[in-house]
Amino acid sequence: MERRVRERLIGAGFLAALVVLVVPEILSGPKPAQVPKISQVPVRNVTVDLSASANAPPTPTPTPAPAPASAPAPTAMPAPQAPLAPTPQLTSAPVPLPVPDQRVAPVAVPPRDHSWSVQLGSFAGHGNADKLLGEIHANQFPGYLSTIGAGSSQRYRVRVGPYKDRETALRALAKLKVLRHTGSIVPPADVE
Repeated sequence: MERRVRERLIGAGFLAALVVLVVPEILSGPKPAQVPKISQVPVRNVTVDLSASANAPPTPTPTPAPAPASAPAPTAMPAPQAPLAPTPQLTSAPVPLPVPDQRVAPVAVPPRDHSWSVQLGSFAGHGNADKLLGEIHANQFPGYLSTIGAGSSQRYRVRVGPYKDRETALRALAKLKVLRHTGSIVPPADVE
């Protein structure tokens, strides 16, 4: 009887050692890929002479390969710079104004005291909100942007309206659903 107990204990110890060694290896997942060291990435410098003719293609200046890491880096003299171009004389000619941003002009936010609206989305980026507002205006719905928050937590809410009552806002929401827009009804401030 004592021999059987000893064999079972040895077998259990062997299985426990196997589990301790193999299971963590299985559960750890794949090994991460080796990232090349920065010193192994080849570097190429290109110098462009800006004083050359505008029609002439720039010619890259070859640079020697980097020295091995074990050798000390030689000190290099800075390359002589081309003389600066003369400063242009100021004239009284009209300066062209920059082209205005092609965003949809935000409509002034109506007072929330007595108006209902439909909110279609809240965006972190002004561009996404402008795109949706443009779609709404293209489908002949009255819409506006409402902002909330400041800094990195600022959001741009796209709303359709204002409407004088809930039923009108619900009818607008039904028409928007036909156009595959989802939204929610926003009650006036005095109803909330």
